[in-house]
Amino acid sequence: MVADVNEVNIAKVKVGQKVDVVPDAMPDRKIAGRVRQVVPTADRAKGVVQVKIELLEVEERLLSEMAARATFQREAAPATAAKRIIVPRSAVRGGSVFLLDSNRARKVAVETGAEGEDGVEITKGLLGGEIIITGGDPVEDGMEVRAKGKN
Repeated sequence: MVADVNEVNIAKVKVGQKVDVVPDAMPDRKIAGRVRQVVPTADRAKGVVQVKIELLEVEERLLSEMAARATFQREAAPATAAKRIIVPRSAVRGGSVFLLDSNRARKVAVETGAEGEDGVEITKGLLGGEIIITGGDPVEDGMEVRAKGKN
């Protein structure tokens, strides 16, 4: 199979990565595959890069040039990988975040790490599981606050 992948997402695709392929003609059938090759050129007009996918199962009803959708599977983090804390960019304000603590805002100094599409990594200052204030009106340390949708 040949898939067109938006060039914005191509960095997430790796040779050997698992892929689920669902032919349009057989929407109830999911065929396992893996990335065989990322073609090293882009189609500038379409803004895509071709990815060649090897199908790991034989499907007799699948014919050449049939349309299908490919879902690229994310690799799971190794069990030994350290837990990472990611917060929305809007939560980090001048090297600090505000936590919701007994209906009050509590300012906590943090150190940030890598930034990605999911948010900003917090390397120091949080344990994980805290309730972070991410938006709304400006807050100050000790200010009484209420979570959106809660009385």
